[in-house]
Amino acid sequence: MRKKLLIAFGASLGCALLGGAIWFMLSTPQQSDRATPMQNGRVALAREDFETAKKEYAESAKYARDKFGAEDKRYLDMLKGLAWTHDYLGELSSSRELYKTMYKLSPEEIAQLKVAQVALATLEESKSMIREGICKGPEASLRMANEGIDRVLGPVPQEIPLLNALATAYEVMKETSLEEETYARIESIYRETEGEQSVGMARTQVMLAQMYQRRNKPQMAQKCFNEAIAIYKEVLGKDSSQKVNEVVALSKAQPQNDKKATSPQDMTVPEF
Repeated sequence: MRKKLLIAFGASLGCALLGGAIWFMLSTPQQSDRATPMQNGRVALAREDFETAKKEYAESAKYARDKFGAEDKRYLDMLKGLAWTHDYLGELSSSRELYKTMYKLSPEEIAQLKVAQVALATLEESKSMIREGICKGPEASLRMANEGIDRVLGPVPQEIPLLNALATAYEVMKETSLEEETYARIESIYRETEGEQSVGMARTQVMLAQMYQRRNKPQMAQKCFNEAIAIYKEVLGKDSSQKVNEVVALSKAQPQNDKKATSPQDMTVPEF
């Protein structure tokens, strides 16, 4: 009798283990498949393929909300990635709604954010004045707008065009330490949103290289140019040739004094 019980127990245990293994094999691929859009969003953002990033983050956010709930960190992380992507595309009304949801912004904070974002709508005028050597007014306006956005949201991509214009203003004003600090802040935002190796990080390395060229520091300039080339190759792979060639050409060119020529590419004109 005892022998029969042992045999029955062994058979039951074997069935349970087999069932568990089958369940694991069936469920694991599904979980793995669902992780892919989250990873793809980050990769697309690093390449600045913003439309793909927007699609991937939107799909991931929907899945995370349905699976884990609206208060789960995984859902909020996907919303953050989607908001960053809208920022890069200049779709500020869309990103503002996402930030409102994520951070539970009050009406007063939303109003403060809208006021600060006006500087993005008038950015071209500010840059034009800076190129003409009129820096004091635009610098104060850009700095206050950047501080206003940062106070409500923390570091976000919509600050980058403001910071780029500020860096150019500090170049004209010969405020070298402020110029370097501004580029460091741009790097930190790209690092947080696009990753350590990204098109944005490479672009900033080029801007730093041109800054060092203008300061007659060729070794530091070349180091930054080389870093930009390495990042472009890492992030874009076989599609990096055009960017690499552009960097090589810039590294051989004479320093530019035209502020428009040295200003980095900004994001799309914002929509409010």
